[in-house]
Amino acid sequence: TSVADISWDEEYDVVVVGTGGGGLAATLLARDKGATVITIEKDQTPGGATKCAGGFASLPGGSTIQDEMGYAWPVYPYSRKELVNRLREQYQSSNDDRLVGTIADYSGIFLDWAVLEHEAPMVAVAGGSAFFPKTLAEGKVTSYMAVKEITDYFYQQGVEAGADFRMGTRCENLVVDGGRVVGINLEPCDLQAAKSNDGTLWKM
Repeated sequence: TSVADISWDEEYDVVVVGTGGGGLAATLLARDKGATVITIEKDQTPGGATKCAGGFASLPGGSTIQDEMGYAWPVYPYSRKELVNRLREQYQSSNDDRLVGTIADYSGIFLDWAVLEHEAPMVAVAGGSAFFPKTLAEGKVTSYMAVKEITDYFYQQGVEAGADFRMGTRCENLVVDGGRVVGINLEPCDLQAAKSNDGTLWKM
């Protein structure tokens, strides 16, 4: 769809597609930064596939909690170079080293933001290599859909922060201008077209 063919119903700084773990984090982080956000989800409830998980692996380390535990992989303290080299050996150079390194760098940053700043109910387990919902770590629930506690928590945080969530709403197609995604068409919804002012589209 060309931008010239669209009559925008609303404009937002950031448009997020999906309310899995990545989409919920993107929504809340954007609101933390003062951006206006619309987040759409095809299902009627938030969480996506993430809510079916039992916990989060956080192999690289680098967070405050992991540093306090003396954990990082493959060496402590966290080293981007060592991690990228180890994974390159393991996967026979088939990885994108830059992408792997960037994901690893942000692993600890994300955990500090989620657990320390937003007080997400997660605790470090397995020596620091993973984080479980508190209820699972305490044996109060089974692992199936244990992370729903976390996705529900971040959804509520997003609601309270003023994000505009639209459940039961699909991204029908992307709106492209000059090779860059600038918005989306929605269906069904009282909004048919939502524009991202800065051209940012988070798809999670």
